[in-house]
Amino acid sequence: MLILGTALIIDNNNEIKSLIWENLYRDHPDSFIFQQSTITASQIAMDKKKGVSVIVLSAHLPKLNLEDFISKLLEDTLGSIPIIVTYKRSIDPKLQTNLIAMGIAGVEELPGTHQGIKSLLTKYLGDKQKFGNIRASAEQKDKDFTTLDESMIQVPLDDFIFTPKSFFNVFIRLAKDKYIKVLNAGDPINQEFIDKYKTKNILSLHLKIEEHEKYLKLSHVHAQNSILNEKKDDTQKIEALSNQIESTALHMTQLGVTTENVAIAKGCVENTRNLINQLMMNSHKKDSYDLIKKIMEHDHATSVSMLSGLFARSQDIRSAKTVQIIGLAALVHDIGLGTTIRESNKDNFNPEEKLKYMKHASMGADYLRKSGLFEEVVCQIVENHHEQEDPNSAKKKTASISIASEIVSLSDSISTNVLENDNPKKALSQFRISKLKTFSIQMQKAFDEIFPDQDITQKR
Repeated sequence: MLILGTALIIDNNNEIKSLIWENLYRDHPDSFIFQQSTITASQIAMDKKKGVSVIVLSAHLPKLNLEDFISKLLEDTLGSIPIIVTYKRSIDPKLQTNLIAMGIAGVEELPGTHQGIKSLLTKYLGDKQKFGNIRASAEQKDKDFTTLDESMIQVPLDDFIFTPKSFFNVFIRLAKDKYIKVLNAGDPINQEFIDKYKTKNILSLHLKIEEHEKYLKLSHVHAQNSILNEKKDDTQKIEALSNQIESTALHMTQLGVTTENVAIAKGCVENTRNLINQLMMNSHKKDSYDLIKKIMEHDHATSVSMLSGLFARSQDIRSAKTVQIIGLAALVHDIGLGTTIRESNKDNFNPEEKLKYMKHASMGADYLRKSGLFEEVVCQIVENHHEQEDPNSAKKKTASISIASEIVSLSDSISTNVLENDNPKKALSQFRISKLKTFSIQMQKAFDEIFPDQDITQKR
């Protein structure tokens, strides 16, 4: 099964061991090594010689400082093995942010089935090559080096997230194709670091393109944790929302969306958020307010709303009222999932979660109708936002799906399958081939205009 090597499982709980042992180990005994929390980071480094390609580490190991252990583990293995931290119960959002900032591959809820474990391992083994040495580097700090400007990404100084340990190198551009490294992966990014360059009137720093994904990943997690943290005040949450929008905008830029279109998308989502907040402030239904607020502050809702505004403009929809309706539906389209199911892996849903997911579009529309906060047309868009991808949809076959519903449906699909993918550029190409064809020619053309690909556009 693990054609790229062996998985090292470090977990005192026998549940994951039993799932693997009973279903996977028998046929692939060389693909798994099991260890207790008493193992040392240096011993794990030795296991690397046995062909270990991925490490699965429980977040609930007793009497163990997880951050210190992982820091030593990254050092002893030279950061060359993807580390996945799994949790059975909830995990502290701050701890999750710090772990990702240290450079581990991911933090995942422990699957409850052997199929889920197999999918989890395959996911990270497939992207193994991008978890290279986060400490060793060909360039030394404070030493000039030459590279093409096209291989670097500019990031405004004020956009950097404070973290005890970065997992990307940071550079200053000296001249055309000339850079100097000012921060090593593993070093802290703090106020002192930022102020140091502000006093020199340096407003932007640079990252390598291949490390930019790590920066975006940290930004997303940081923003989401800040938004959902009840201890944060409104000012801090608004700042986090802005970071969330900027992070999504950077993703879109990387995928070829023009600066003008990104600006349109950002404007649409900001205006829509303000409108929903106004609607809810005028309502005394606190339960509805709390749930809708949590749903629309999720980063998935943000990206769907940004894309929906952009596609609305591409269809020459100029009516402010219509754009507002589409934006409202986009931000709350997953209200039927509640606040937690969105975070789960569909492969691991229990029967109740599967049923809820299958019905979440109609459940969400019913909830919005009962809340009394939204017009019926918004509820209809939410109700139909998965019809376009359903080959058996009666509504689709009778062409009774509105252009507004299709816009939200396409935006939802792009967000889920492309923007939230670990390799968005590759996912974008796959999306063109496998999923775009389920949408109307009108929306396919709009997609090609916003996410340009000359070869595909010319062939269609």
